[in-house]
Amino acid sequence: HVTERLNLNMALIVGNDGDDNDNNRRRVYSLDHYESLKDALREDYDLPTDGLILCNFNKVDKFEPHSIRIWLNIMSIVPNSYLWLLEPSQPNGENVDREYSHKANRDGDEDEESDDDEDSTQTALFKENMRHECITAGVSPSRLIFAKRVNKRQHLMRHLAADLFIDNFIYGAHSTATDALRGGLPLLTVAGSVFQSRVGMSLYESLQHSDCHTKGIPNDVQILRTLVLHSRKSFEDVAIRLLRSSDLLYMYRRLLIQAIRHQVGFLDEEENSKQLIKASVIMHALKVQHDQKYHVVL
Repeated sequence: HVTERLNLNMALIVGNDGDDNDNNRRRVYSLDHYESLKDALREDYDLPTDGLILCNFNKVDKFEPHSIRIWLNIMSIVPNSYLWLLEPSQPNGENVDREYSHKANRDGDEDEESDDDEDSTQTALFKENMRHECITAGVSPSRLIFAKRVNKRQHLMRHLAADLFIDNFIYGAHSTATDALRGGLPLLTVAGSVFQSRVGMSLYESLQHSDCHTKGIPNDVQILRTLVLHSRKSFEDVAIRLLRSSDLLYMYRRLLIQAIRHQVGFLDEEENSKQLIKASVIMHALKVQHDQKYHVVL
């Protein structure tokens, strides 16, 4: 028996604020600055300047075989693509890089991975398993790049160095998805049948339900919703098509940067906070005046 009532807000999907310099970051996110920022960030993180960077910064416990196999199949068809993953966290914080000093190894020689001896068992096993999956799929392990953990501002900014965030299928990105989108990186996702696999879709839906006209941006920002797919086969096909078309990647990036600059949907932190407070006030007033619980829809 459930006694709770719902507080529904179409724009607020996942509560996740931006960095402490958010206004400045929105000024930086312009198409005029994007290419130079992208090149500089790739140099900072030792990413291939002429490669196509697929990114997934989800925790490793969300990884499952089918997602990995499709990612690697995409890479086998698009030869100049790389997969940028986040290293598992370590209790002692040894894999935290606060000065962009991490240099990822791409030579394909596991014996030359200089910091493997210092990795936790989980990190070492994760890397070993991912490299094994690459070899099985006919993809060089040198095309795997592992990202250190950095502070929030740096993490959001480094999304500009990637070309496309590819989501997991069963347990998709949640706050990680908001980071990617807030960081200006288009997210490709499959809408599953349960909550855990539908958050990416909900984030795009929040943009679609926003009043773009009052914010002074074209309604074509809602085209971003076409990055939500409904089968794993279409996910693979669309990813390949995007990676083969710099114009398509640029279009989605442009639309997302527009949404960021104009604070559309879940990106409008101030308005979403106000709506959450408003709903709480309404619920309290209804309880006091009528001694009843009601659903609240804003």
